[in-house]
Amino acid sequence: MRALIVDDDIAVSHMLSRFLTQWGWLADETPCVSTALDSFKQDSYDLLLCDVDLPDGDGISLARDLLKIKPALIVIIVSGDPQNLDRAREAGLAACLHKPFKMDDLRALIELECAGKAPIGSQGLSLEKQAPRDPVHVLLVEDDPSQLADAWGILEAIGCRVAAAESAEAAFRAIERTHFDVILTDNILPGMTGFQALPRLRASGTPVIVMSSQHGPDTEKDARLLGAAAFIMKPLAVKELSRLIRQAVPRGALP
Repeated sequence: MRALIVDDDIAVSHMLSRFLTQWGWLADETPCVSTALDSFKQDSYDLLLCDVDLPDGDGISLARDLLKIKPALIVIIVSGDPQNLDRAREAGLAACLHKPFKMDDLRALIELECAGKAPIGSQGLSLEKQAPRDPVHVLLVEDDPSQLADAWGILEAIGCRVAAAESAEAAFRAIERTHFDVILTDNILPGMTGFQALPRLRASGTPVIVMSSQHGPDTEKDARLLGAAAFIMKPLAVKELSRLIRQAVPRGALP
């Protein structure tokens, strides 16, 4: 089974591709309408997972055009704008998800569509009302743009609301202005390290998860001695990060 992901947010697209691959799909990614049309002409896809607001057009129109080519195509529309999802349903695209959504919701919706059990029409299946009303608010402290994008995509994919800081000093300013449910910080940062920042971050009362690509024999032990709630190695594992956040913030709405 082949899937085409159409989303111009690279981090989100990569994350969706990673999950679909874990579920047994062969997933391709493309950021816009024109390349999606080209991809569809070259290959046969069974699933279209498509954002609405794309750089060169509208995802709803794209989905309708592709359905003319392959009527059996499974289409799932995603958007952070409820009005876009209303437009999708009015256009006959019943399977919709509101961003950010849980990966469990996406998998369930794909399985329903594949089984041919998804309702259609005005009462079509739409899971946006199941999106967390009070998502876990995460402060992500990371100075590397690529790793920031990857971590941000993972956090959004598991249903978190994310804010970013590029240094410990920026994180201090952020926690003075805003309450966060959990802080996810790299250890290697410009200026003060994550370990050096831990006592002050913990003084806010917010649990801190430290991440690092360098794992010496005492790294995790040192992090916990300094007050970290947990330690996770890079590259981040989705299930492990989700588990650690659930442990740190039990009331959070995570899958």
